[in-house]
Amino acid sequence: MTEPGGSADTPVGVVGAPPEPPRVDARAVRSALGQSLRLIGPRARRRYLLVVAAQMATSFLDLLGVLLVGMTVVLVVSVPSGGSIPAPVTAILDRLGLQDVDPTTLAVWTAAIAAVLLLAKSALSAVLLRRAFRFLARQQAAVSARLARSWFGADVVKVHSRSDTEVENAVALSAFHATTSLLGATAVALGEIALLVVLSATLLLLDPVAAVLAAGAFGCVSIGVHRVLGRWAGAIGRRTMASGVEGRTRLRESMDSFRELYTGRRLGYPLADFERAVGTTAAGAADLMFVNNVPKIAYEAALVIVAVITVAWRSWQGDINNALAFLAVFLTAAARLLPSLVRLQGQLVTMSNATAQARAALALGASITEQEPPTLDELGRSAPALSYPEFTPSIEVIGIHLTYPGANSPALVDVSLSVEPGTSLVLVGPTGAGKSTLVDVILGMAVPDAGTVQVAGLPPSAAQSRWPGSVAYMPQHSTVWDLTVRENVALGLPRDAVRDDDVWWALERAQIAGEIRHKGGLDVSVGPAGRLLSGGQRQRLGIARALYSRPRLLVLDEATSALDEQTEGLIGEVLDELRGEATVLAVAHRRSTIERATWVAELSAGRVVYLGPPAGAPALRR
Repeated sequence: MTEPGGSADTPVGVVGAPPEPPRVDARAVRSALGQSLRLIGPRARRRYLLVVAAQMATSFLDLLGVLLVGMTVVLVVSVPSGGSIPAPVTAILDRLGLQDVDPTTLAVWTAAIAAVLLLAKSALSAVLLRRAFRFLARQQAAVSARLARSWFGADVVKVHSRSDTEVENAVALSAFHATTSLLGATAVALGEIALLVVLSATLLLLDPVAAVLAAGAFGCVSIGVHRVLGRWAGAIGRRTMASGVEGRTRLRESMDSFRELYTGRRLGYPLADFERAVGTTAAGAADLMFVNNVPKIAYEAALVIVAVITVAWRSWQGDINNALAFLAVFLTAAARLLPSLVRLQGQLVTMSNATAQARAALALGASITEQEPPTLDELGRSAPALSYPEFTPSIEVIGIHLTYPGANSPALVDVSLSVEPGTSLVLVGPTGAGKSTLVDVILGMAVPDAGTVQVAGLPPSAAQSRWPGSVAYMPQHSTVWDLTVRENVALGLPRDAVRDDDVWWALERAQIAGEIRHKGGLDVSVGPAGRLLSGGQRQRLGIARALYSRPRLLVLDEATSALDEQTEGLIGEVLDELRGEATVLAVAHRRSTIERATWVAELSAGRVVYLGPPAGAPALRR
């Protein structure tokens, strides 16, 4: 079995930029919101809605504060000029039993209470927003973890259906946009809408004509800005998502193929693609920052125009006191509304952008989260026992059929074979014959459409769970992590679960112990992708990793095809030492590996066309 993206037997997604997603509109945003709420789960969804409701309820503090500011202005303007207090204000004072209180004292108190209410609203909003975003951040982490666990716990057919970069983007960046960005922007937007509705309704009651004028002006600006900027933000989001995936893909591919490209003097081509993608991503970020600041400018201009027209109209009617009182209420409300409108417009832009960039996570979630993802323990958090007295390393494959989704022909057709404990079986055949697919089925990584597979008398996954470490797998190219030698040999295990003696035992078997001692021992870092080791040392480190758990069933998938002669001879010696002690299943093409086997199974077009000793294998006679 090769790494995702490289198996000849397995259909894979095209590595590179994903296809351009559909345009973002209101329907797309609503759909993404529904999917995001389903993604976080029912319990988190209820908490989210409660936070949103609390945020919306704070708008009534703004309403009370604005009305008290208007009352303060009425009292301040009416008393010194000898004018009468308007009837609505008098009625409120009578209802509260304050009709005999000095108007100046009332003005001071109403101003103070108004200030307290407005400040309290701002403080409460800040606290609620802080809690909301921290809550959404936890949901983002949970969603990313759930997607990752579902992905790694899925059938290998699904695992190989997307490129590594697509999955990385979906689990990390896109999950952020699907939760913190989209749901956070929605929570803020709903709070701003509640404030706009409450204050607009109040202005409408106080002065219908002026309120309609203001609503018309702000409405036209809002609709115009939203239509233009919403489409622009959606386009920016689509472009940024595609260029971000393309840039990371090209950079990773250039790193993996550095020596080939450098030697052939072709490195400039993929790096040019990377630079173009990075430039597109950076330009999109700059455009989005500009888009977020445009509404503020438009709303400020609309506010000045509405205020001038309102005062001029009321003054022309000769109602200067009421004009000033309304102006005070209007400007106070506008002081709350204008930032609210700007924030609302910004959140709508963010929602459009986040919808475009959330698609990867939402699509991944829809494809692999039909059921509860596996737990970390189910995925494997067990130290190998290093001894498996009850494990009988036998393999029984009966009537396996498997067809990949969308494939024109099956990958495996009625495959049956049996491997006795302590023997070895080599799978041979042309590219695409089904060898790696059969290995995936035997390892429990691919679920067949029909037939059964048993390892040590149990389904493969059950056997691996019952005897962790009893089965080991060595791919064609072992991935070396940027960790120490110890951590690479005992890959995935915590430090306290690793005994140095066991690591040295594996290194000795892989004939690399002396070189590791010369380099400094088990705590020496091997560098990114093992670059501080030679190619042969990386290969032997992979052999040590496969042998560390002292497996009773060793699976080699093209493990000898890319080896140098010395390392291939080493694996041959290891296989000879394991004869009778462990069962070996290998996919191989080299004659020396095939001749060492007890049995050979030759596959063609998904069928077993020969099963017998190496001497009779058609692959060796050709």
